Amino acid sequence: MKKFIHLSAYWAIVLWASVIGLAQAKQKPNIVVILADDLGYRDVGYTGAQDIKTPNIDKLAYGGVRFNNGYVTHSYCGPSRAGLLTGRYQARFGMENNVSYSPDDKYMGLPLSEKTFAKRLQEVGYKTAIIGKWHLGGAPHFQPNKRGFDYFYGFLDGGHQYMPGEVHLGADGYWLPIMRNHDVAEFDEYL
Repeated sequence: MKKFIHLSAYWAIVLWASVIGLAQAKQKPNIVVILADDLGYRDVGYTGAQDIKTPNIDKLAYGGVRFNNGYVTHSYCGPSRAGLLTGRYQARFGMENNVSYSPDDKYMGLPLSEKTFAKRLQEVGYKTAIIGKWHLGGAPHFQPNKRGFDYFYGFLDGGHQYMPGEVHLGADGYWLPIMRNHDVAEFDEYL
């Protein structure tokens, strides 16, 4: 019985010290998620690509956690992105097709009832950013800065010309610039 009490006291102290240590940790681990549309498994250097050099992605892969057996929940980029950002199967909330870019359509986008993992991370003190394609709604209430991202640099629609100059896309003739948060980003070179 005495041994049991000593062991219990020992483990209680270890547990208490661990909890105190975690509570005092000031820096949260960085979380980096890379989603690339139409990227094949062997299209990056760390998986064997020879024709395209990807030193920065390779460095991230070698220094982090790699998931080598992943699947998407939809073959279209928008619904797949919606599933990743919410952690839910997108058919459960009606995101079965790509969202057309329509800045005036208050219904066309990732449903506001769906919370993104970026929003959940903000709630526990993380700073969040998204860089690249959004493609989950063009109306202001659907845009990244309203969906849990502190910083956005990219474009709201599904496709974009990456070279300088104005870009004319869309059936109704929308001009779709590269955005930095809510403002048009100024640039004069390759993105």
